[in-house]
Amino acid sequence: MRKVLWVPAFVVAVSALAYGQAGFAGKWTGETQGRGGPQAVTLELKLDGQALSGTYTQGEQATPISDAKIVDASTITFGRSVTGRGGDAITRNYTGKLSGDELVLTVAPFPAGGPGGGGPGAGGPGGGAGRGPMPITLKRAK
Repeated sequence: MRKVLWVPAFVVAVSALAYGQAGFAGKWTGETQGRGGPQAVTLELKLDGQALSGTYTQGEQATPISDAKIVDASTITFGRSVTGRGGDAITRNYTGKLSGDELVLTVAPFPAGGPGGGGPGAGGPGGGAGRGPMPITLKRAK
């Protein structure tokens, strides 16, 4: 009897994970606040088996994402390389939370004194002391 109950539970769990993985694939659009005002953001995600890849476009700058991982049925992480003020490449790390046709991205803050930080407690670029990361809400493109 116990075996009979475990099989349906296992099938449901595997189906939920598979749906979550497939649920990330596609085109996501929204906007974020840039230095010159609102900037369009597009995230195009592709899923090939367990491998997640894609392109993040903010304004006119498109960059491939790196180290993309599906954490669970509703969470992904990835990085993208941007050019810092001194011309050095800086990796920004993102966490995305999926809820239906909405994907909310959170950008990990730079460590204090990091790129654009200005010293201990400065909060990194655009962060201001104590403001923390601003979420970016993306909607699935139809």
